[in-house]
Amino acid sequence: MTKYNYLEVCAGCGGLSYGLELAGLNASVLIEMEKNCIETLKKNFTHENINIIKSDLRNIDYSQYHGKIDLLAGGIPCQSYSIAGKREGLDNVDKGGLFYDYLKALDAIKPSMFLIENVEGLLNIDDGNTIKFMIEELEKRSYKVHYKLLDASKYNVPQKRKRLFIIGTILNVSFEFPQSFDNVLTMKDALNNVPTSAGIEYSEEKKKVMTQVPPGGCWINLPEAVKIKYMGNSINSGGGKRGIARRLSWDEPCLTLTTSPCQKQTERCHPNETRPLKTREYARIQTFPDSFQFSGSTNNIYKQIGNAVPCMLAYHVGVQIYKALQEIEIKKLIFLIIKEYLEGSVKLENMNNLTNLIKTYFKQHIANIYLDKVDRTKITVDLMKKEMDKVCYNLTEEQWIEFDTNRVRDKQLNNKIGELHEYILSHINNDFEQCVKGDTLVDMRKKDNTVFIELKNKYNTIKGSDVKVVIKKLQDLKKKYPDALCLIGIINGKDNESSKKLISKKGEPEVYMYTGSYLFELVTGNKDYYTNITNIISTYMKDWLKEEKENTVLEKKSKSKSVKVDKVTTPTNSDNEIKPKKRKTKTKNVDL
Repeated sequence: MTKYNYLEVCAGCGGLSYGLELAGLNASVLIEMEKNCIETLKKNFTHENINIIKSDLRNIDYSQYHGKIDLLAGGIPCQSYSIAGKREGLDNVDKGGLFYDYLKALDAIKPSMFLIENVEGLLNIDDGNTIKFMIEELEKRSYKVHYKLLDASKYNVPQKRKRLFIIGTILNVSFEFPQSFDNVLTMKDALNNVPTSAGIEYSEEKKKVMTQVPPGGCWINLPEAVKIKYMGNSINSGGGKRGIARRLSWDEPCLTLTTSPCQKQTERCHPNETRPLKTREYARIQTFPDSFQFSGSTNNIYKQIGNAVPCMLAYHVGVQIYKALQEIEIKKLIFLIIKEYLEGSVKLENMNNLTNLIKTYFKQHIANIYLDKVDRTKITVDLMKKEMDKVCYNLTEEQWIEFDTNRVRDKQLNNKIGELHEYILSHINNDFEQCVKGDTLVDMRKKDNTVFIELKNKYNTIKGSDVKVVIKKLQDLKKKYPDALCLIGIINGKDNESSKKLISKKGEPEVYMYTGSYLFELVTGNKDYYTNITNIISTYMKDWLKEEKENTVLEKKSKSKSVKVDKVTTPTNSDNEIKPKKRKTKTKNVDL
C-alpha cells in the first residue's frame, strides 16, 4: 500500500489526523500551538518519523517540506466564520487572515492535494464573496478545487454537525466526495457502555430548571413561570433558540458539540441524567476511540474535543483523498513517459518510467484482485447459469463457488488491464487527446481531427446492442470530417489477435475496427507496444505481488502501533461500540 504523507496545520487534538491515518494516509508533520493539544497529539500519534511541532503556523519554514508532502491539510481557525460569531471573515487578521498564511505554505510545499476544513458559515460571509475569493486564489495555483458541505450524521457520526471541506487536486484530477449513508447513529449508539470520565456539573439552581425538561426538549417545555425567569429578556428575541436548556434524546443524533456542554445558547444535557455530557461522552460522539487519551483540564478537554473534526467523517473523506492521490501518482508517471516519448530520448520498450507506471497501476488496482478475497456478497448470481455450470462441469456447490469466484476475478483483471492500456493510449502521444467536450465527443481523437477512436476494453463488449449507436456516432464524425479515419479500437483483442477491418455497411460512411498491434501502432507508433507491456508484467509481476504482500503485512503492524484503532471507529461491531441502524432516518437541521 503506497504511503502518502501529509502535513496538517492547526492540528488541534487530532480528530482530522486520526481519520486520515485510518484511511491509509501517513501523518508526517503535525503543527499546533496550544500546549494541551500538543500533549494530546504526542500521546496518540507515536509512529516513527512523525514530527509534532508546537508553533504558530505563521512561523514555519515550509520550503523544507517541498517534494516530501503529498497533502497539505488544516482546519484553519474558524471563529471568524462561525454562524454564532461576528462573521468577520478574512478581515480578522488573527483568524480569517490565516488563509493567506495557508496559501504561503501551499506555495512553498506545492503538494499534490490540499484540504481545508471549516464551518458552514464560511459559505455565506459577505454574500458568498469570501468563499469565491478563496476559490479563485486556490485555482490561481493550478489546483482543481472542489468544495462541499458535509453533515457528519450521514457518515457514521452520531451528531448533527455540518462542516465545509475544500479540497484541491493537481493535474486536473477530479475528487469525489464520499457518498452518504442511510444509517443514522443516535445517542443510544454513541453512549452504549461509555467509560466513566470527568465532567462539569450544574449549579443547584440550574439543575432545578433542567430536571423539568424532557428528553429531546428545551426551554419551550418549561412551565411558564420558570421559562420567563430562566430566559429573561432573550425570550422575546428572534430565532428559535432551541439550544437553550436543551436535553438530548436517546433516539436522535446529538446536536453539534461546542467547546462546552453547558453554555446557555448551546446546552447539551444528558438524555436521562440531569447533568452536562462528560468528556468521554463528548469523545464518543465525535467518534474518538475510547483508547484515545486527552491532556489538560476538564474544561480544556471539552474545548479540544468540541473543536475537532469527527474522526469518522475525516476517515470517509480521507479514503477519497487516498484514491485521488493514486490517480495523481499515475498521471505524474504518464507525463514523464510523454516527455521521454516526445523527446525521443528512449525507446518505448526501454522506458523505466513506463515500467514504474505499470508497477504503480498494478499495485494500486490489480494486486489486490490476486491477494484479496472476492466479496461474494456483491455478486448477483444467475441461478439458471449456476445450475447449468454445476451439471456441465460436474461441480459440487463448494466447487462451483470457487469456479465462479475465479471467473469474477478474471473479469475484474481483464477490466483493470484494459483500463491501464486505455489510460496509456490516451496520453502516450501528444498528437492525441481525450475528448471531454465539444462536438467530437469520442474517447480519443487526433488534434488535427484526422483520427477519431472509440475505445472498448474487450472484444466481447462490442457485440452488445450499443454497437449501432457507436458506429452512428463515428459516421456522423466521418460526414463532418470526410478525410478522417474513424474507428472502434479494441484494447484486449480476441485471443490477442491483430486486425483491422471495415465494419460499416457498403455505401455508408466508413468505420473501421482496429485490434491488437494495429491499434497500438496507430497511436504509439510502435507495433510491438502490446508485447512490450506484456513482457514487463510477466517479468516483474511475481516480485510486485511479493512486495505488495509484504507491504500489506507491515502496514497492518504499523497501523496497530501508530494509531490506536478502537471499537468506535472500526467497521466490525461488538456490544460496546457504535452500531449503525438498519433503517433510513430523516434528520433535522443543526440547532445551535
